[in-house]
Amino acid sequence: MLYAYGGVYFAFITTAPGFINLVQGVWRYDIHGTLMYAITCELKALKPVFRAKRKEKGDLSDNVSKAKQFLNTVKRLLSVDRHSDLLLTLERVAKLVLQKASKLELSMLQQRAKIQWLKGGDQCSKIFFRKVAVRRASLKVFQITNG
Repeated sequence: MLYAYGGVYFAFITTAPGFINLVQGVWRYDIHGTLMYAITCELKALKPVFRAKRKEKGDLSDNVSKAKQFLNTVKRLLSVDRHSDLLLTLERVAKLVLQKASKLELSMLQQRAKIQWLKGGDQCSKIFFRKVAVRRASLKVFQITNG
């Protein structure tokens, strides 16, 4: 199960400006204890940073739909006035925003699908691993005779 808040790290968070500085700020404090305890404390301290960054990005699917709506609105305005430099520039910017939002959403969806597959597999994985086991068993050499 994927958690709505915390517990899951998404790679798109690392593209946020200032992300490295935030991580360094959290990790600059010395934690006394065993190495495993120190790592656990540092990762727990990063959890609010990840939450804040995910909240800052908002709902990625909603961002894509808003970017599409904005681009469609600009295109509709551009169809009325084709020679407006302002609208042409706005269309270019809207396309870039849509491209970036789509890329972030795709990254998040790919990572989420990979997490779900790693946790539960799919219908084909049992069949695949059974076939691999049968093939390995058939390729094994059980006895060598000197002939």
